[in-house]
Amino acid sequence: MTHFHDDEIRALQKEIKVLHEQYDAEILSEQHILQGLRSFGRIPQESELYNDCKESLRQKMDCLEVCLSYNSKINGVIFNDCQSMTIERSTVRTIQRHRISGVCHSMPFWVEFCLLQGKIESGVKPTVTALNILMDPAEFPEMCAFISKAEATGSLFQFFRALSEYGEWYAYRRITFKHFKEKYPDVIQLPEGCSSGHMVCQHPAIPGFEMKFVWKINVTDNGDVTPKLSLLLKMSEQALKHSWMNVAQQAPSCFQSLLRLVGTEAAIEILIKHMCMDK
Repeated sequence: MTHFHDDEIRALQKEIKVLHEQYDAEILSEQHILQGLRSFGRIPQESELYNDCKESLRQKMDCLEVCLSYNSKINGVIFNDCQSMTIERSTVRTIQRHRISGVCHSMPFWVEFCLLQGKIESGVKPTVTALNILMDPAEFPEMCAFISKAEATGSLFQFFRALSEYGEWYAYRRITFKHFKEKYPDVIQLPEGCSSGHMVCQHPAIPGFEMKFVWKINVTDNGDVTPKLSLLLKMSEQALKHSWMNVAQQAPSCFQSLLRLVGTEAAIEILIKHMCMDK
């Protein structure tokens, strides 16, 4: 019986030795294969994998920067700072707080909101909550009512869409007023600066006669932006006695026709030259 067990043990030991040799051979063979593939460039080294990963991330970063630059040129929005913080995370939902600051056509803004991502049957649905928007109400009064509505409804996308369109008109109005002030410094007055909504043209030879160009940029509660440019006349009793005042009183309606025919700058130019420079 003992002899039988000894033979069985030796057989098992021999089998284990064979298995070890086969295992070592397979490991060696695999190493040779990998080494051969690497020598032919089929499998990258670990350092190459790391460099490829870095290069891929660099390319993605460059692509994102190009897209961001392109979008900034299109909509005029430039982000100066963006901060994000996760305030709640569970299997059901995730809540993140975001703070964004930037400028749109030189108009500074600051936005804070929470993004709620709750799981639904079709996937994850993001919802904006606790939206808070800061813009100078004294400098941008035309945006105040819309901002209040956007905050109440969490309309973040609508805010940026309206901000971009409003900012474009705001910049155009400022540049236009600045242009005429520099071109006609003796007759053009900007009581509240280039960024205000009106420009005054005073007649150099007739006291008490002035044209006031009122340029409003209306923003509805839904974020629709509509510019409205009109002309108001101010005439003293002395100015009313002038021979061509009857013609001058037709200027507001003529101005609206000129706007449709020749555009904003050309219409203002015509009235300034005709009403104040040639008399």
